[in-house]
Amino acid sequence: MKRAVFVDRDNTIILNDGYIGDPAGVVLLPHVAAGLMQLKKEGFMLISVSNQAGVAHGMFTEEDVDRVNAEMCRQLEHASGVTIDKCYSCYFHDKPKTQDPELLKKYWIPNHPDRKPNPGMLKKAAAEFGLDLDQCWMIGDSLKDVEAGQAVGCRTILLSDPSITASPDSKKGSENTRPDFETDS
Repeated sequence: MKRAVFVDRDNTIILNDGYIGDPAGVVLLPHVAAGLMQLKKEGFMLISVSNQAGVAHGMFTEEDVDRVNAEMCRQLEHASGVTIDKCYSCYFHDKPKTQDPELLKKYWIPNHPDRKPNPGMLKKAAAEFGLDLDQCWMIGDSLKDVEAGQAVGCRTILLSDPSITASPDSKKGSENTRPDFETDS
């Protein structure tokens, strides 16, 4: 069985103070490339798992998310040679900010199993790559990330960097949620 580190994308790998649908806006956070390279050297797969509700809200498309992910991966590889093994994105939302009937029909799915804090993306990756979830980690800037990791038995790390404007959902989650570790960088 393989082991992996699941990493949230926004404000964990790249800077994002809202919604990002343009690859030109991709900025790696300091020290991320080196940290991810160290995890690779330790034998971990790297898997990005990210809620991308901007698609449900009609702000950008699935293809835009793919382009942002590709640019993030390109920058990581350029900075340190590190590669992300796969990017999973959840486009669904319980309350889309759109009136477009086509978007509502496609993306308005309350409590979708892939939308963190639900662990659907982690489960899909475990099945696809034969991961031992007890040997995996989840790193993110939100209690939703912690909850998703804990739901499948991963150890968790919560990033709370005061120099980064927190994303709107970063503090949402159960008040009883406690990560295994918390760090500011």
